[in-house]
Amino acid sequence: MGYNIAIDGPAGAGKSTIARRVARKLGYIYVDTGAMYRAMAVYFQEQGLTPEDLEHMKKICGGAEIVIRYENESQQVYLNGKNVTGRLREEAVADSHLSDRHFRR
Repeated sequence: MGYNIAIDGPAGAGKSTIARRVARKLGYIYVDTGAMYRAMAVYFQEQGLTPEDLEHMKKICGGAEIVIRYENESQQVYLNGKNVTGRLREEAVADSHLSDRHFRR
């Protein structure tokens, strides 16, 4: 039986740093779940949606396939087969109301 470890907390608290260290020490795979939320924000932005389009978001969620791969010891996030890792930290995505802060409420 395998284990999953989740670390949650406010922005800037050091969650990612601790999670990477714990994963390395235990031989686990580190998964940045915030990156998955931001990939969904990219998807919704590509569809031209805003936070007010909640009903439409619900209907099209199934059209987003998010895959996390490790390439050259670095997490890469693919949205519908396209590497969107570089877009995840863009201000328009990271500060979007469509990103992780919006969905975690």
